[in-house]
Amino acid sequence: MMGDSITRLPNNILNHERDDTMNKLWIASLGLGIVLAGIGPARVAAQDPPPPNSNPLSYGRPISSWVGQGLKDNDPGRRVKALYAIGRLGPEARVAIPDMVKQLGDEKDLSVRRAYAWALRQIDPRAATAASGR
Repeated sequence: MMGDSITRLPNNILNHERDDTMNKLWIASLGLGIVLAGIGPARVAAQDPPPPNSNPLSYGRPISSWVGQGLKDNDPGRRVKALYAIGRLGPEARVAIPDMVKQLGDEKDLSVRRAYAWALRQIDPRAATAASGR
């Protein structure tokens, strides 16, 4: 029984022969991928950077919403979430730094203060250093 099922397999599997057509297609697609990967970054670098967005989105909400509502929430966990949403934008969130530094001065919760430090470092390490007083 077992021998019958083995003999029904195609010859190229039994003899470990390679299908030249499949190999050629695979090599061609690999080569195309390498070529496209090489061209892609060069094309992106050659383009002008996009204009800065004064109100970028993070998790579908504009940064002004995170700063205006999220950082003023009574729940420390929500303030930390807002700071993470702002910080993950990196330098794009520079517009939030003045409000963040102002609100950091009033913050009493240590976990939220740490989240402020993290977010400010993500946006601009110099602003984080200035805000910490070091």
